[in-house]
Amino acid sequence: MNIATKRWLYGLGAGFIGGGAGAVGSGIATRMVEPGMVWWHSLLIMFGTFLVTGATHAFAYLQQAPLPAWDGMSDRRNGGSIQTATLTTTETAPTPPPAK
Repeated sequence: MNIATKRWLYGLGAGFIGGGAGAVGSGIATRMVEPGMVWWHSLLIMFGTFLVTGATHAFAYLQQAPLPAWDGMSDRRNGGSIQTATLTTTETAPTPPPAK
């Protein structure tokens, strides 16, 4: 996996987690608005908010960086390394036909 792909995946994950971090605020606000609510209802609201806001931020990141550039060097068929080949050609001049 090349560095561009790693950075892209990191940014995608960071966008999801950063967006989902706002879910903590929604869980606290839910408890403040409805203090008699069962605690696991607050957790379900927090989890749902985490998924929705996290996905929204991840999609916003995808809008800015759709896919990493492929450089062709991470091809697994040759073990991820570049293989070079050298081609040597020799040219010979045509020989004239024998004199009669």
